[in-house]
Amino acid sequence: MNLINEYINDPTNPDINFQLAYEYDTLGQLASATTHYLKAIDNYVEPVKVYESLVRVANCFNRVGDRSQTVTPILKRAISVAPDQPEAYYHLARFYEAQRSWHDSYMIASLGLSVTTLEGNKLLDYPGRYGLKFFKAVAAWWIGNTEESRQLMFELFLDIDNLSEEFKGYVLRNINSIGYPESYSAYFQDMHDRFKFKFEGSENIKRNYSQVFQDLYILAALKGKRNGYYLEIGSNDPYRYNNTALLEKQFGWKGVSVDLDFSSVQKFRKDRDNPVLHANALDLDYVQVLASNNAPKTIDYLQVDCEPPQVSLQILKKIPFDVVKFKIITFEHDYYLDQSVREESREFLRSKNYELAVSDIAYSKGRNFEDWWVHPSVNLASPLKDINDTVKVAREFMFYGIDNKNSS
Repeated sequence: MNLINEYINDPTNPDINFQLAYEYDTLGQLASATTHYLKAIDNYVEPVKVYESLVRVANCFNRVGDRSQTVTPILKRAISVAPDQPEAYYHLARFYEAQRSWHDSYMIASLGLSVTTLEGNKLLDYPGRYGLKFFKAVAAWWIGNTEESRQLMFELFLDIDNLSEEFKGYVLRNINSIGYPESYSAYFQDMHDRFKFKFEGSENIKRNYSQVFQDLYILAALKGKRNGYYLEIGSNDPYRYNNTALLEKQFGWKGVSVDLDFSSVQKFRKDRDNPVLHANALDLDYVQVLASNNAPKTIDYLQVDCEPPQVSLQILKKIPFDVVKFKIITFEHDYYLDQSVREESREFLRSKNYELAVSDIAYSKGRNFEDWWVHPSVNLASPLKDINDTVKVAREFMFYGIDNKNSS
């Protein structure tokens, strides 16, 4: 009431209008808030105050909804008033993202990242530069800059402990969906000199496909075996982050894969020769699956990689270990996200007489998600073993002299 009385006595005073607008804004009375923000804008002289009022009135219109023709010009005006302030870029990039205007969102986020120098006003709902980077990453994906998107999202992922809870969730969902940049996770032939575990034929591998070099590890552990056999549960894409593509295509392996996602199965059937089953891995009789696909009694490689890790554990317990022997097993426990599965999976596999070969493999420090196991009959070279309590960044474990600046 004091503010209303002050306004009655001095209706053009921009500070009184701004304070009154802010109170209405806090109460959710957006029409009244908008009216007084606009009056403040009309009478302010200082650019920063005009800028803050513009950002706030744009957010009021945005909260009302269906105001795209109003919100965008207000935020653009705010940018023109104070181009070195970050909040308007952030809100406009986020607004365009919600509208699925990907090119506009990408442009505004890029501009914001290139010109903003200040930390921003936390009262204007600006999380930090990572907010702009996130929306640039999302937009980059949709306009076809897929590798740029993966790189930006991966940078956010590496810094995830410094993100707000809201953006932690966003980044984790996106990184699990779009994957990691090839520059970080892929092997190419010119890296062979630095590969620690060379085997017969490794010099001819032009590139691999696994997420953290599982395919190279399997081949190294089995001394470059050709014409092996695998059971792949949770195959996903036929090539990207796939553990069996290299085994099939270059080393002549046979095998059978399982996946629940129909689109992935369709793509797999189109691009790969070995069979894939479209099925819920929890519902399968694996004795029957292996028999119908002419699997040997000793299978060279078993992958269990489904979501969430509790499901992977249930699937693991359905595998007929009393009937079939597996030389190498990779099991995804996702410990960095969920601590409930790793120890139980280890206890179970040890009860089946398997030996932990490499524990807590990760794509970056603190992001340990998988264990690698061997059957006692495998004569595993000692450098291929590492079960100490530390997290093993895959690039460091598998290669000499790789630039691991992104792994810390």
